[in-house]
Amino acid sequence: TFGNDMKIPLTITWPNDWFIDATKPLAEIFASLNAKYADMWRGFNDTLRKHEKDLPSLLKVMIAHSWYPDFAIPIAVSRALETYARANTIDKIEEYLIAYYRTNAERIEKELVAAHSSRATILTEAFSVYRNKQYVFSIPVLLAQADGISEEILHKHFFRTGESIPAAKTKVNNLCAGNYALILLAPLIEKGTIRVHTNDLVGQKDYLNRHAIMHGSDLLYGTEKNALKCISLLSYLNAARHILNNEPNKRLQAIGAKARLMPDP
Repeated sequence: TFGNDMKIPLTITWPNDWFIDATKPLAEIFASLNAKYADMWRGFNDTLRKHEKDLPSLLKVMIAHSWYPDFAIPIAVSRALETYARANTIDKIEEYLIAYYRTNAERIEKELVAAHSSRATILTEAFSVYRNKQYVFSIPVLLAQADGISEEILHKHFFRTGESIPAAKTKVNNLCAGNYALILLAPLIEKGTIRVHTNDLVGQKDYLNRHAIMHGSDLLYGTEKNALKCISLLSYLNAARHILNNEPNKRLQAIGAKARLMPDP
């Protein structure tokens, strides 16, 4: 999914000459194993530290273009996207996100319907018209559901930023969570292109903005990319709900397992 210029940790590799010598005492065998695993975990922790440091810059770029993160994106992939974000190569980031959300739309729909059963009929129909490539009709419905799900989470509509952002800040500040979880919640307190007033976007092109759509200013919003951006927002709000409510999230808990590491060449 990435160019040959991207040197991203992907797999654990062991030296070809390393093996367990059964003729040695157990204490020596375990000492050797501990040393090898210590090297692996040092590499793992080093990658996580770099990821935690660089992820905010990626999120800022994504939010500026109305994309929202999915917690199921592997850390190894996120590291590549973070590199593109530092280089301000948004086209590479969007290329991946379009393919990712296109592939995962059905899974996201099922998760949303399961988590928000009262919205099942609306969500199902919105995703159905999306699959039929009727983006003009699906996008406003998906945006409306983002407002509704936000109201369930924050007791404020997502696009009323004067109310929802302070509410999100209060929730985040009162949350007992690690630094990584707090980084993932940052998009809740960022306006991003999708939430600003249309007047703030004068001169910009190729954006998704709820105000411009709902007030009839944007006549070209009906694209697959914009529909996928809306799906990314719904997926993000649903995942953020787990953190804000201190609920178990298997994908978030397993995120470390998705980082497959290899020493940098």
